[in-house]
Amino acid sequence: MDYSIDLTRNQKKNYILITCGVLFFLLGSINLIVSIGAEQYDKTSYIPFVIVSILLGIIFIVKGFGKTIRQHLGKAFIIINEDIISIKPNIIKKEIKIEWEKISDIKYVLPKFIFKMNDNSEIKINLGNFDLDILRSIKRSIVLTAREKGIPVTLN
Repeated sequence: MDYSIDLTRNQKKNYILITCGVLFFLLGSINLIVSIGAEQYDKTSYIPFVIVSILLGIIFIVKGFGKTIRQHLGKAFIIINEDIISIKPNIIKKEIKIEWEKISDIKYVLPKFIFKMNDNSEIKINLGNFDLDILRSIKRSIVLTAREKGIPVTLN
């Protein structure tokens, strides 16, 4: 069973983040207008607050619409097919690639898979940082593909 997912894909819209972003942006803009018009206040004391408020507003709005900067910084993915298991959990971590032909036994101990290789070494893949839906899909794909290939799987 083939399974593939791009972990840097766009997220769902979050209207709370969008609302907070608009409020921060408006708060910063209003303070900018007030500080320009007011002569008795020190304008330099408002500048950092205005800049931070406007930037936070923009960041929250962009994040609220489901866009992430991770898409532009690197790759994060899960690929499970008839040939390999390839998991790169985030843009910083290294990719773990396992060929099915080199696996002799698979053990699943929540939340990680332990792959015993033909040379008696073990490779552990921790899945604790993934969403429950993704975790279930990974587990199902690995178990079904292992059974097709005749690799024993122990589920605990």
